[in-house]
Amino acid sequence: GPKRSETTYAFRSLIDSGSRPAFGSDWPVAPATPLEGIYAAVTRRTLDDKHPDGWVAEQKISVEEALRAYTIDAAYAGFSEKSLGSLEPGKDADFVIWNAPPLSAYARVEQTWIGGRRYFDRDEDAKARLAAASERTRFGFFRLNSSCARKRSARETASARGDDACTANHLSMTSGFAF
Repeated sequence: GPKRSETTYAFRSLIDSGSRPAFGSDWPVAPATPLEGIYAAVTRRTLDDKHPDGWVAEQKISVEEALRAYTIDAAYAGFSEKSLGSLEPGKDADFVIWNAPPLSAYARVEQTWIGGRRYFDRDEDAKARLAAASERTRFGFFRLNSSCARKRSARETASARGDDACTANHLSMTSGFAF
């Protein structure tokens, strides 16, 4: 009942008790993209907007705590904190670079790096798309394409398209964030 529902997604209580919640985006019990998951944990607003101040508002956590749950704490939960979860010498350098803080209204991914290699750069990708579109148009053929729909590994898919929706869907695999 209502009393029991107050303990659902009790992130603040978990963190305050010394627990390390691990967030992920690979199971359909919560928002599918990490940015939506972070927003939900920070604001606790419901999709129907019945709780504009947040559902069980005392369980809200900070953006930093939510990012930590998606990165180092998720790596810790998977026994991978020595190689993943933060940007440190000797660890896999998987990260995204944003143009603004991730939850700001105009945030977008500028670059995606996996294993220390840049897989997506918004500026370079835009130039390449323009050149390819110009070439296809010259021959009277233009096709819209969704890189995310192609069969690729999750890491390739995360960086191939590079937009917020595609990259964010696999953000739980990244090791850190840069602002």
